[in-house]
Amino acid sequence: MTGQVGIIGAGPIGAGWAARFALMGWTVRVFDPAQDCKPSVLATLERARASLPALYDMPLPPEGPVSHHADLADVIRNADWIQLGPSEESSEIDHILQKVLEHRSPDMIVASSTAVPSSSGLASGQILVAQPRDPVYLIPLVELTVSSQTPALHLARAEKTLRALGMAPVVTATERPGQVADRLQAALVQEAQQLVAEGGATSRQIEDAIRLGLGLRWMQAGLEDDGAHAPDTDASTRAPAGVDVDPEGHRNDVLLSLLRVLKDRGDGAGAVLRDHEATLGLTVPDPGCSDMPVTLDRQVPITWVDYNGHMNEARFLQAFSNACDQLLEWAGMTPEAIAAGHSVFTVETHLRHLDEVQIGDRIRVTARVLEGGGKKFHIWQELRVGENLCSTCEQLLLHVDLKTRRSAPPPEAIATWLRRAMEAQAEMPVPQGLGRAVAQRS
Repeated sequence: MTGQVGIIGAGPIGAGWAARFALMGWTVRVFDPAQDCKPSVLATLERARASLPALYDMPLPPEGPVSHHADLADVIRNADWIQLGPSEESSEIDHILQKVLEHRSPDMIVASSTAVPSSSGLASGQILVAQPRDPVYLIPLVELTVSSQTPALHLARAEKTLRALGMAPVVTATERPGQVADRLQAALVQEAQQLVAEGGATSRQIEDAIRLGLGLRWMQAGLEDDGAHAPDTDASTRAPAGVDVDPEGHRNDVLLSLLRVLKDRGDGAGAVLRDHEATLGLTVPDPGCSDMPVTLDRQVPITWVDYNGHMNEARFLQAFSNACDQLLEWAGMTPEAIAAGHSVFTVETHLRHLDEVQIGDRIRVTARVLEGGGKKFHIWQELRVGENLCSTCEQLLLHVDLKTRRSAPPPEAIATWLRRAMEAQAEMPVPQGLGRAVAQRS
């Protein structure tokens, strides 16, 4: 799902919205009364490019264009979604809201990142409050506040759009002073201050209790039922003493690592990422096509770095393993087939490292079936960054019966798919490096 969004007010939250929409393929038009937001929007977009795609193991949609406009009408015109987040310097919110509502089409969603004046249209259902957490392009939570006059279909479209952006909308009715997360955080701060005043704990002890214990649990489960009534809050960025780091970049790296772990486990915010990633699958190839299909297309995340500052050698094997799994799944080696007792075991693997791969690079793996259809499955894979061949992987696998743990013929549907792929690619040139041993020259 893509469209056109108008971002009105490009402070940190507005710029975050612009980045989230753009990286999900939307056309983004930006208006800010301050007229000096281009550098900050560009900086936010660069940080988002370095982090949001790395959350996924599938390619995101082609990035949408971001343009800046001096005329508010240009941003409103033809927009599917208007996101209001006036910068702190702006005192024109009433005028802006009035102009937006005057030009609003019936299907246009108008949302504000902060509370809006009572006369603005929230009560009549014309405006939603969609309050995210910073950074908008990484944290999935967005609180949606609606009124009793908000049409059900309008709300449903807003929720569907936000989920298509990879976000997790939480809907509340009627606006109140402060959103849910803000009020919970304020209550926690108040209780912490009271503890310090009573001498019950120091500020550092309270911070440790949150970041070393409760916070880790809250990320997955929210409020615990063990009496620890407290929120998942944004802790200040901490770096080792003497280390000069970009605070926002460091924060994003930590968030990225945590969110990827949660995605692998399917817990908390990771479940949102996993569900969204399921909608981003690669195109299933025709096994009768002679081209080597793309079996993996993704960005290299910061979690794959080693002490040399580039992609760790073990991650090359992981990338090729994931790509091989994708090819086999297309052939029919699905979770259901594995549950029925069919799988493959690797017998031999030979990797060649031809060039470095840097963190943030977009890698693509293509595959060629050299032998398939019987017990043996022989595959050749190539990993590229752009057109540059960085690594190759030759693997020999055996189909096994998981009940006997011995080799066995695969189901006929899988055998047929792999055989067709092998035959379609049989006339391709012999890959350079095929069958090589370590330190052997070709």
